[in-house]
Amino acid sequence: MPLSDRKQELLNMLSPSAPTDVKKIAEKLYVSQPTVRRDLAQLAAEGLVIRTHGGVMLSSRAADKSLPLARREYLMNEQKTKIAMAAARLIKDGDVVMADNSTTVLHLAPFLKNKQDVIVVTNGLRLAEALATASVKCLMTGGSVKSEAYGLVGEEALSFLRNYNADICFFSCRGITSDGFLCDTSVGEDDVRTVMMRQSKKSVLLADSSKFGLSFWHNLCHISQVDEVISDQPVDKNAYKK
Repeated sequence: MPLSDRKQELLNMLSPSAPTDVKKIAEKLYVSQPTVRRDLAQLAAEGLVIRTHGGVMLSSRAADKSLPLARREYLMNEQKTKIAMAAARLIKDGDVVMADNSTTVLHLAPFLKNKQDVIVVTNGLRLAEALATASVKCLMTGGSVKSEAYGLVGEEALSFLRNYNADICFFSCRGITSDGFLCDTSVGEDDVRTVMMRQSKKSVLLADSSKFGLSFWHNLCHISQVDEVISDQPVDKNAYKK
């Protein structure tokens, strides 16, 4: 894995509220602990992480600015593809689908082109582009562009979503805390996800295993409020007590 990609994936694993163990990072990135420590030294010099005894935390500077979607799109790519394939099996011909602008949900696009009469409602600019290429009918929300995420947020986006009823919605988040709260660094994106869940008969969280155990400052909801969770590793929702 190129150094720049590894550093971005490393940042995506960190939380601003609790330290992450260096050994855990090394295991998930499939590199040695000395390699992780060298990467962390560079990131600390850039002011993006804070070193702790045996671990590391995301700095407030890094936490306040989400990783650009163009970079996040390639992180955990194999796992996201596996998750998207499983998610696509839940979509029936004729379904109305709500989908957020997360990179995991973006991986759904190529698996929808053989579905019949499916309509996707999304706030994701990149997802809308991918669906157009796949000739899948797509409705875009209005709203303000969140540039680093290529997504639309704000009251116009929320108002648009309230006008539609969906059979299923797919969304992701930055982290799932040890006690089961889905969390993120963007209130605007979480507001969109909340409305999508309310307007859909079924809500499905798509989250790769690197997100479990991570904590960020804004809670979307508890995992018990989600109808289904799809990950690259088995997930038992009952293991999380609210």
